[in-house]
Amino acid sequence: MPDTDRDEHGLTKAHIREYLGYALARYYAITIKPTVFVNLVPDHVIIHRMFPMAADHSIVECEWLYLPSVVESGKDGSASVELFHRVNQ
Repeated sequence: MPDTDRDEHGLTKAHIREYLGYALARYYAITIKPTVFVNLVPDHVIIHRMFPMAADHSIVECEWLYLPSVVESGKDGSASVELFHRVNQ
């Protein structure tokens, strides 16, 4: 996909690079076995909790935590949600 081509969600590679800060982006992950993992990125934290319901079914609950300054700035978090969704489909 060239930088200016839009996917079905209206995002381009340029959008994704802008969101990530490209060269400045940092990503860390912590696994707390057996059912929790945490993603740490520059402006938010995502906490994932898995609840096994059956051998073939689990419920996954995700909490997105932003610093108050990020929330107060009015930043649109939908790009981070969309990127997370794409990566984890």
